[in-house]
Amino acid sequence: MTTEWIEGSTLEQLVQRGAIPLKEAVNYASQALSALVYVHANGVVHRNLTPSCAMIAEQRKLKLGEFELAKKYADQQLTLTGTTIGAPEYASPEQVKAETRLDERSDIYSMGVILFELATGWKPFSAKGQFEIMRAHVEQERPAPHDLNSLLSHELSNVILRALAKNPSERFQSAINFRTALQEAPTTHPQKPSQPRGGTLDPSPPAEGMTPRQPTPEVQTAGSSAASIAVKPIQPAASADPPKVTTPSQMRPVKPRNKANTSWFRALQNLLWP
Repeated sequence: MTTEWIEGSTLEQLVQRGAIPLKEAVNYASQALSALVYVHANGVVHRNLTPSCAMIAEQRKLKLGEFELAKKYADQQLTLTGTTIGAPEYASPEQVKAETRLDERSDIYSMGVILFELATGWKPFSAKGQFEIMRAHVEQERPAPHDLNSLLSHELSNVILRALAKNPSERFQSAINFRTALQEAPTTHPQKPSQPRGGTLDPSPPAEGMTPRQPTPEVQTAGSSAASIAVKPIQPAASADPPKVTTPSQMRPVKPRNKANTSWFRALQNLLWP
């Protein structure tokens, strides 16, 4: 038996190198779900989905592998009762309970765990031992992804939480439904438009009886550090009658004082103040 040789890295290796952008993580999860659509359509359950199963080849194309534990729906009775299937960190609650009949919804749960890790950088459940991890999948409440990554939209967080439902009937019932909801959900929060400094401008005309505000004169700095303000000079108000100007020829001549009239005053002044 031979398999295809693929040059690239696994999702597990990409996660170990650092955080994966959200849009890229959603793209990888969508491609993995497309592969599961084909697998489930042929009556096969993967039963061992982990980030190491997904190989990223050239042009970011994902290829799903590691089908060693895959089984057809009709062949799962060959599995011994009480045998746990799959990696504990990505196992569905029904896998932890060692149920002999697993369907496609078990793979959907495992894909939810993978997407949770890609979107937040954390696994939904972590503990020191495998038994504690398996028990958390069955009993512990799953954390909200947007609490671990504030950039994650609530819509995408709810998609991941639905895939991680404890009860299989509350999850997506097919990989197609999971992929559709994933592609329709916004990845991050929409950015609110920023308001301009100094408040908003109201282009509406002023109300009746109100004087519109005059615009501030513009400051022009044409290639120099000094600014010049172009202001229209104020014109003086027009007068009905022009001001009268008296010329020197029209002025009344001043009569010189008569020295005789002032002689008695000088005599009196000499008597009082010798």
